[in-house]
Amino acid sequence: MSTDLLPETAFRKLQWGLVGMTSIVVLIICAWQTVHERSETGAVPLPRADYQNALRGARFVVGDENRRFCVIEFFDYECAPCRLIVPKVRAMVLSSQGKASLEVRNFPLRMHPHALQLAQIACVLDRTDFEAFDSKAIALEGKELDRLLDSWHEQLNKDHPAWLAEARVKLELENRLRAQLAVRSTPSFFVFDHLKGIMYKCPTLDAVRSVISSA
Repeated sequence: MSTDLLPETAFRKLQWGLVGMTSIVVLIICAWQTVHERSETGAVPLPRADYQNALRGARFVVGDENRRFCVIEFFDYECAPCRLIVPKVRAMVLSSQGKASLEVRNFPLRMHPHALQLAQIACVLDRTDFEAFDSKAIALEGKELDRLLDSWHEQLNKDHPAWLAEARVKLELENRLRAQLAVRSTPSFFVFDHLKGIMYKCPTLDAVRSVISSA
């Protein structure tokens, strides 16, 4: 091999080596930015899907479907973490200055003896009755909770004999949305941006707040 070619060959090797190193550095920076952004907001956008249809017939606690952001909470009345964080989420949505609405979705866990009965009652009540029921159901335990269930069962059986059949249908619809969003535990929170058509999974309260405040 001619010695005249050695400098050029060495230069090309060095050039390709620098290109490779540059590519690796760029990938590391992109990965760091992604992790940093997610750790900062905690909100993860989900793949686009037909969430609009799934959200129809929502039971709103705060606001309505006309607000840009819809916070969706999946919870179980007898879930201890739910009892702690759900009131905080509701207070946050109330203070969002009309940006967000809040809808509730029941996810009764089999390990809790009253969870299914509470969910069945909650999903057939109108907004006024739901607020009265919900505030007590999320706070009471033991015999007081038993008395609350007995009272609402008696009232619903009297005023709305077909309420249990209606409850089963509504809970099945909630189960479908839960399956679509791959909800596995309670409490779980999502935020749907009606303007962008994007659903965000929010593992923390700060994540919910960050999506709402992004507008």
